[in-house]
Amino acid sequence: MRWKIRQFIFDEKEQALHEKNADGTEKTVQLEPLLAEVLTYFCLNPDKTISRDELVDAVWEARAITDNAVNRVIAKLRKQLGDDPKSPQFIATYPKKGYRFIAPVSELAAESVVETTAADGEMQAKPHSSKPMMVFALFIIAAFAVMYFQQPTKPEPTVKGTEFLTRGGGQEFQPSVSPDGNQLLYTTFEDNFLQLYLKNLTTQETVKLSEAGAHHGPADWSDSGKYIAYLYTDQESCELRRLTLDGMKITVQETIHYCPKNSYGKVIFTHDDNKLLYAEASEVGPPYSIYELTLPAGTSRRVSQPELILGGNTQFDLHPTEDKLLISSPDAEQWLAFFTLDLKRDKLTQMFRLNEYMCCAIWNLRGDRVIVIGEHPAYDLISFDLEGGDRQIIHSASHRISTPIRDDHTGGYVYVGGIYNRDIISLERADDSQELVAASSVDDRLVTLAPNGKMIAYMSDKSGQDEVWLQSLEDHQERKLTSGSSHSHYYDLKWSTDSKRLVGVTINELHVVDAETGERQKLDIPQTEIRGVSWFDANTLSYSVAVKGGWQVHYYDLRTNTVSIENRSWAYIRYASDMKNTLWFSETGELFSGEGREPTGLTLSNPIVGRKFAVEKQGDQLFYWQFENGKWAFYEHAVGGEKELLLQADGMPAFAVADDKIYLSTLKSHSADIYRTVK
Repeated sequence: MRWKIRQFIFDEKEQALHEKNADGTEKTVQLEPLLAEVLTYFCLNPDKTISRDELVDAVWEARAITDNAVNRVIAKLRKQLGDDPKSPQFIATYPKKGYRFIAPVSELAAESVVETTAADGEMQAKPHSSKPMMVFALFIIAAFAVMYFQQPTKPEPTVKGTEFLTRGGGQEFQPSVSPDGNQLLYTTFEDNFLQLYLKNLTTQETVKLSEAGAHHGPADWSDSGKYIAYLYTDQESCELRRLTLDGMKITVQETIHYCPKNSYGKVIFTHDDNKLLYAEASEVGPPYSIYELTLPAGTSRRVSQPELILGGNTQFDLHPTEDKLLISSPDAEQWLAFFTLDLKRDKLTQMFRLNEYMCCAIWNLRGDRVIVIGEHPAYDLISFDLEGGDRQIIHSASHRISTPIRDDHTGGYVYVGGIYNRDIISLERADDSQELVAASSVDDRLVTLAPNGKMIAYMSDKSGQDEVWLQSLEDHQERKLTSGSSHSHYYDLKWSTDSKRLVGVTINELHVVDAETGERQKLDIPQTEIRGVSWFDANTLSYSVAVKGGWQVHYYDLRTNTVSIENRSWAYIRYASDMKNTLWFSETGELFSGEGREPTGLTLSNPIVGRKFAVEKQGDQLFYWQFENGKWAFYEHAVGGEKELLLQADGMPAFAVADDKIYLSTLKSHSADIYRTVK
């Protein structure tokens, strides 16, 4: 069915919005499946107040969803229609009542047959005319030849729904479905260790395949379903192990490869039960390389692969029927590039790259397209053809999506779906008491304190997109500062010394944000990995980029848009409004402070975590995160004196220190279950 909605033509079958521009050209926007379903329901019920419950029953078909999920879909649909919720022309909101589609809507009749004239190339409706049979025959032959030789890929089927494969009380990760579709391998954290479980999807029987005191996983099934391979790691060793199963019981367990200590790579079987692929790093950490292991000889080889950037090559997937790998790997500009590797010929070919923050590419079920998860916060499964075109959103969820795999038996995709709920708290330095500062039902993170002490900024996706929010510490009023923009997932956020601007650090860019208007300026610097950003003064940014043999500090002058480079004495410098609190980091992790670069006596193996500083100085005290025994520990350490443990966390959140308080985000809840899509 096709609808005329103001300046748009909405094609329900194509799930697309067509809009003609003033110059006669046409703009087409491909809608996500949920958006198209909501718009269809609005078109069928124009100028009628539709309650939230009615909309959920009609579109989500009684699936359990949150209010935030409905809000997010409505917000996305408004954006595609160019609708202002304050002065709506399409979707009006009636508090406590629902929504009403107020735009004029009319159903369009089926299109007439159209042909292109040779004279002017314009599309004109013409009646059918008789053609000579030879011309008709030649036309059929030509059309058949095009169909035969071009072999276009079939469109990816849109997912109709999902089902739970796990509903545990913890967090389930790293799924792998048996070839017959009856059993599921997955991992979960218990007592700071990754534990491996096996679940019968018919009887729901679940057994633990691992022992305490070590990490077990990720794991993978062999094509025959006879074997399981998984990674075993503890403080002293790293092994690839293979299990032979009889039903739900282990009959044989053997070590098939010893890896360097602290190497936490991926492992998958090829289509041969005696060949595996795994990612391995040296004992000093990333980058990871891909290797092929052949049994029973136990010989391995490093396969051809993309250049090692950042963490190296940890994301790869085996073609469903061929001995061919799909490798997704960051390039020098940090964008994700996609490669195929012919394992028999050891030939690597680049397919395409995406200038977007996407992850975890796999082959689709037919092996003729690529499936990835969408940009942060990732709620979509997206399909591309093998040249990076024909983008199709095949599934939109009300939770975040990660780690997709194929379930070749059922013809679905299995993934981890989760909801993060982090809040911003303040921790009193005098008595360690906590106070809630900013809370929502979603992810509030990257808190940073303005130097004037009047405002905090943080990232939150409570509007449906990852945006910068501000909160006054005087009256606790908050407002959303930015509006949706591509590639705006920030790893770090920092106030300028005059509290008038913020800098956001993306995967490969720096964005300066006006704290009054929310306008963003992308700095004119090469796209590369950027770490350790701080403000030298109100108009100059300091940041570090990788150079041969380490890291080097750069400066960006916002007045002249020019870059200057610090000497190689320091890997990172964390400038502070008060120069006494400025920190200097050597390549070996030694820490110095103040204008005179006085030694602090502290050496940190990880002064930078997640591209942001893990340490800050306030007066005579150092505050820092350190990873210890599977947990992140937050310390207050007197310079030259004793340290005190303030709290522990599963991850290292950003933090900001004031005279009397410490602001940081804390994990309130995190659900992670395993889902399977239903056709």
